[in-house]
Amino acid sequence: YKELLGIKKRIIEDDNYWEDRRNRNMDKAAASFKSGKNTLFLGAGLSKSMGLPGWEDLLQSLLESLKKNKLLSINDYSACVNDSKNNPLVKARYLKHFYKDSHVSLISGMREVLYHRKKGNQALLNSVVSLIKTRRVDSVITYNYDDLLEEALHTKGVPYTPVDRSNRPQPGTLPIHHIHGMITHDNENDYDSNVVLSEDDYHGLYNDSFYWAN
Repeated sequence: YKELLGIKKRIIEDDNYWEDRRNRNMDKAAASFKSGKNTLFLGAGLSKSMGLPGWEDLLQSLLESLKKNKLLSINDYSACVNDSKNNPLVKARYLKHFYKDSHVSLISGMREVLYHRKKGNQALLNSVVSLIKTRRVDSVITYNYDDLLEEALHTKGVPYTPVDRSNRPQPGTLPIHHIHGMITHDNENDYDSNVVLSEDDYHGLYNDSFYWAN
């Protein structure tokens, strides 16, 4: 392809030593971690390893749940799937407006979908908890909605504070910042107004320079 464009200089990526580079980076990370004052950034990989759906699976499951409970007609369901196709942003926008206009609880729907398939390998979650128990972690920033980490820390007797717009860290506890909102596995707390689901939710948050998550 480069030759067809008349580009004489060829750039070849030598990936024969990727494993060595990875190991060196891991060694550097381990050395840095031992110095303390670390922040863990957690994403969908942690939740998916426990059997919870990723974002795109979550959106599709919400649609299917609405259809199953006859809150969404088959025609509207098909129209949404066809219109969104491979674009989850369109699907998320549709769901956000549907829940708002129909006055159906978005949080209840998300809670049901999130925790319906709670099963999987806890190895990754246990590793994160082990890192936190070393007391070299000052805070956690998570983009996940679920409270699996909080549940695991509770069983280990590790004090923590889930942080969102309505909650601030408590002294002597590990702050866990839920940037996109938090949905507990029970109905004990309601974080409906704090959940970032669609693109307009994200931009609304991002445009507020004084918002705590920014």
